[in-house]
Amino acid sequence: MNNGSNLQVAIPNTQEFCVNIPLYKEYDISQATPEELLELENRSETIDAYCVECNQQSVFQKDTPPMGSPPNLRRGEIRPDPAIRARSDRDFAVSFICSRNKHHQMRFYFRVKDLRISKVGQYPSLADLHLQGIAKYRKVLEPKEYAELARAIGLSAQGIGIGSFVYLRRVFENLIEIAHQKASGVEGWEEGNFQKVRMHEKILLLKEGWFNYGLK
Repeated sequence: MNNGSNLQVAIPNTQEFCVNIPLYKEYDISQATPEELLELENRSETIDAYCVECNQQSVFQKDTPPMGSPPNLRRGEIRPDPAIRARSDRDFAVSFICSRNKHHQMRFYFRVKDLRISKVGQYPSLADLHLQGIAKYRKVLEPKEYAELARAIGLSAQGIGIGSFVYLRRVFENLIEIAHQKASGVEGWEEGNFQKVRMHEKILLLKEGWFNYGLK
């Protein structure tokens, strides 16, 4: 779990929370309104996501029934005030149905505890949702680069941003070097200038080389 120094304040919208936020990342709800807190749990809405069963991007419609009574509310007891319920410690789930096939579903589990909210589980996994989306890059990446890109996605899905960045940087630098090797073999290429400049300037030089020297 995140410590207090990493506690996030602004609660993400449903699309972001479900599809992009890693598990166990906590958000402070002490200043949120009851409407903001219950929106994720109760509001009927759609999200855009990759359907791992359709193998393509799709729109998912929320399928979670209205809040109604808390599961532990006995007959005859008074329904709690929404403001109290919004901040009460509890677990809840929201599910979505693929607009292409009603049997294809996604489900997300959330926990509210000690005035914090976090996503504690989901199916399909965050990595599954994003790894499927990079399959198109197999045609343009070498197997090694593609494997490192997949590792970066997997680490990011687990909230390991630094590790993800290491692999992404490795992929990026390899692609730049491949372009550099092609450019250095053509007439008119000024290797000395290329070695002196910063990375963003190297990218511009390579881009210029692509147009001026017909590199492919």
